[in-house]
Amino acid sequence: AVADPNGKNWQNILQISFTEDLPETLSESLKLNWWQEDKIVFNNPGELDKTSSLFVIDPAGDDLNTVITDIAGLEALPSPFDNKVLFSTNTQAGKLAPIKLFDLESEIVSDLTIQAIAPKCLWFESDSIFCAVPQNLASDTKLPDALNQNEFDFHDQLIAIDTSSGKAVTVYEDTDFPKPMNIEPLFFSSDQRWFYFINQIDHTLYRAATVPREE
Repeated sequence: AVADPNGKNWQNILQISFTEDLPETLSESLKLNWWQEDKIVFNNPGELDKTSSLFVIDPAGDDLNTVITDIAGLEALPSPFDNKVLFSTNTQAGKLAPIKLFDLESEIVSDLTIQAIAPKCLWFESDSIFCAVPQNLASDTKLPDALNQNEFDFHDQLIAIDTSSGKAVTVYEDTDFPKPMNIEPLFFSSDQRWFYFINQIDHTLYRAATVPREE
């Protein structure tokens, strides 16, 4: 269902049988994103031992489409600039895998060079993202379950990725921060000079300059 920002004019946009119309049962912690004016995307939170799919609904009607299907540990981050979706998965052992880019128009999936988790990334421009990449993960860490259940503290470095070329630039090493950072990305300033995030270790709001550090 959708409604006006004031909570009025509720409308049911889709009536579905989860057991008949979808390839999986949706959880109570369903992830929703009103991506574009005519697109709402949703998926189950990623889990190590379960596959998940990404669905798109047109809020003006009952047009339901599956855009990414049966991915283990699926986490997705739609671009606010175009029809691309950044998504992450994991290895069978629960380790980080290279993050991927899906183009809805061409239906092409591209591997990027960085092993990362989509919820720890943020779109900067149509062809640029910033990702907080965990360093020195313990050997028994199982992703994405450890992230969703907040079972341990990440020590992140911040990396900028050109999604067209796959080139990655380190903006901050984990040792450049004054303390260990488990970064939850929030937003960029309007002039794109600053990256705002919460450190989940101490629940403090920080900002960092987006200009790559000098070597």
